[in-house]
Order: sequence, then structure tokens, then C-alpha cells
Amino acid sequence: MLDEKINQAPGQDMGSSPNSAASKTEQIQELVHSLTSNYGEASPRKQGRVLKSTPSGRDLPGRDLAMYEFWLGEVHHTFRESSNQNFSLTHASEWVLDNYYIIRQALQQIKEDLPSGFYRQLPRLPAGPLKSYPRVYAIARAVLSYQHFLLDPIDLQTILIQYQKSVPLTMGELWALPIFLRYGLIEFLAHALVLAIHPSKLPNLPPLVAQLWGGSDPLLARETAAGEAANNDSIANIILSLRSISEQNWNDFFESVSVVEQTLRSDPARVYPRMDFKTRDLYRKEIEILSFATGQDEGQLAEIVISLSCADPLQQPAVHVGAFLLGKNRDVMEQRIGYHPAPGTAFIRWVFLHARTLYLSSILLLTSLVFLVFFFAAHPSQLLSTIPTSLGSASWDAARTIGLISLQWVAIFMILLALAVPAMTVTTSLINWLITLMVPPRILPKLDFKGEIPDSYQTLVVIPSMITSR
Repeated sequence: MLDEKINQAPGQDMGSSPNSAASKTEQIQELVHSLTSNYGEASPRKQGRVLKSTPSGRDLPGRDLAMYEFWLGEVHHTFRESSNQNFSLTHASEWVLDNYYIIRQALQQIKEDLPSGFYRQLPRLPAGPLKSYPRVYAIARAVLSYQHFLLDPIDLQTILIQYQKSVPLTMGELWALPIFLRYGLIEFLAHALVLAIHPSKLPNLPPLVAQLWGGSDPLLARETAAGEAANNDSIANIILSLRSISEQNWNDFFESVSVVEQTLRSDPARVYPRMDFKTRDLYRKEIEILSFATGQDEGQLAEIVISLSCADPLQQPAVHVGAFLLGKNRDVMEQRIGYHPAPGTAFIRWVFLHARTLYLSSILLLTSLVFLVFFFAAHPSQLLSTIPTSLGSASWDAARTIGLISLQWVAIFMILLALAVPAMTVTTSLINWLITLMVPPRILPKLDFKGEIPDSYQTLVVIPSMITSR
């Protein structure tokens, strides 16, 4: 069991000791094997699922994070008071005082990137000490412990690539990885500082559910010189890792380890790899949405898109994958995977399918309502009685008595015609404003030509101009 190996002494863990004869590659392979054996399964996720209470009484992004934040603030305040009173500073206090802004940034980043809805949608472990916790949280803690809390992005990339050969992670888990790397570092830092300052009253911190890799619970560690030195080194490594996480380009890291990304890059039309990051991310999000709705694996959906895009030697050439995710062939993709849109989604699609008709009809309807309100509010009969005429009032009255009542409606029509242009201008502006509120902006798929323009896409731009000679 992974938890048993986590509890082993440093000299007995999986080759993590510096004196171990095993090579680094063998250590990584053994770590990956243990991760796949213990954290290979996860409970199925459900879109929009809301849990009334957090399993095991733990709330990582809420109550637990607030406890860590409060304790770290208290530690910083204690160290700062000692510094103001010219007390000798310890190794741990110097690291915290000099880098507290990094700790604050990490806490703020966790709050922003880990909303409760996203946290609840992550696949969870079905058994073990970390039961009901996100699987990526357990993986992040194990990797950090294996690396002695000094994060190496290259080794992390290697671990994830090898791990996903057996257990592919969802895109949501990969995006959540830097969040839980920060969280795991903050978690251990809070407990390590308890040992560093020896408070008279232990703080109210969430317990460490499972032991970290090759180490022991800092609250139970023996107070020896070697143990204190190791604890100080861990604090330094944690702060260095928090800084490294903030400097890492996680967009590139995600695409280097994502199974879906590597599958889509085999686009038969060879267009997807040339697109910019936002467009590729838009395509991947469509696969994630379909995975939530159908319960199918994201990697399998990506392979289905590629198979549909492949060329048919007897009928048609290769098709860009975007045609099946966002374009005219979307219905083919949905029929293949058995996707049935929800009523709300179906209604939105119908609206966009008849957008022009609905747009013009709404302007016409609103303009008609304006005219009707004016017609009933203005009392046309009274308004007409005030209109001066060249015939004089006697002639106008005579016209009404003779039976030429249609003259009134001609006057009303002329008034409405004069109001037509300003009324339609106002209603059109109102409809356009409402559309900007109800319809969010869309990302247009585009190619990335920042580096260079390939020969197949080069063209000539002609600017008409007049040249005059003096």
C-alpha cells in the first residue's frame, strides 16, 4: 500500500534517500507504480453535483484553508514582533519574514483558482485514508513528499506522463494540479512551523490525514538537532517551491502532459497544432463538456473526433477537427457519441439558428409597441383638433361633417411616419444593448502566426493609392 510506504523511515522509503543505489529513473518508475496502484481509481464525476456536506468533515478550499491562513498570519506576526525586539532570529523565521509575500500570494491564488463548484467536480478517491478527497490532491502530496518539497517541474512532467500511460487524468485534474501543489506546500508549511516555534498551545489546524512521502508527521517528530535541521530545510524548500510554481508556465506544462492535447495534435488536416492557445483550449473545453454530459472518457472522445476527421480515400479529404467540435459537422459527432443536449442547450441553439429572424422581429415588435403606446397616450382625436389648417377652422369642421373622416387617419399616418426613424433608432439601440448583456462574447478560432507565416498561408496585401507628381 502507498500509505504504508509513506510511513516508512527515510532510509526505507522508495529510494528517496540520497544514499540509495537506485537510479533516479528507477525511483520515478517505482513512484509511478505506487501511484497507479493506489490512486488509479476515482469515483465518477457528475456535472453540477452539489454536496450538502464535505466528506470526512473536511473542507479543503473553505474552512481548512482559512485555518492555515490564520495560523500562518499568527506565525508571521510572532516572528515580526521578535525581530522588532531585536531577538535572535531562527533559520525558519528568516525564511518566513523575507518571503511572507510569496506565502500570501499562494493563499490568494488558491482562493481564486479553487472555487467550491470546481472542487466538487474533481474525481475523488473511493477508498483509503484519503477517501473522498480529490485524486489530484493525493498525487500532488505524494510527488511533493518524494521531492522533499523542492519541486522539480521536469521530474513532475515525467511522472505525470508515465502515470497517464495507465491512468489518464482529466483535464480538470491537470489544471487543478498547480492549485493542489500550492495547497500541499501550504499545508505542510503550517505544520512544520508548529514544530519550529514550539507554541505553548497547539493551533487549531486540520490534521494530516496521511503521512507524507518518506517523512513523519511534524507534530510527532522528535525534537532533535537533526530533526530541527531537516525541518528548517523543508521550510526553505517549501518557500522555494512556492516561488517556482508562480514562475512556471502552466499553459505549456498542461499541453505537454494532457492526453487530449496530444490526441488532437494528430489532426488529419494539420490545422490544430498551428492554432493559438485560446483556440486549442476552446476545442478542449468542448470535449470536456461532452465528457461531463455523456460520462465518456475525455481521451476516448478525442480519439473519436480524430477518427471522424480522417480522410475517406473514396469520398472526401481529411476534415479539420473543429468542424466536429464547433462547426457544421457537430451533429455527426453528437450522433456518434449518443449526446442529447439538455432543453436549455437545445433552446439556445434554436435561438442562434434563427438569430436574424429573431433580431429583426424583436426590433419590429418593440417599435410597434412604442407606436401603440404613443397612439393611446396622445389621444389622436384631441391632437387632430389642435392642428391648424389653411382652410380655417370652419372648413375643417365642414370636412368632418361632409364625411371626409379619412383625413384624420392620413394625418395620424404622417405623424407616425415622422416618428418611425427615431423610434426604430431607439429600439435598435435597446435591442443591441440587451444582446450584449445576454450573449457572452465568443472566441473566434484562429491560427497562430506570431513566429512566422507558413508559405501556404502567405498572401499579398494591396493598398490602393494615388501617386501625384509635382
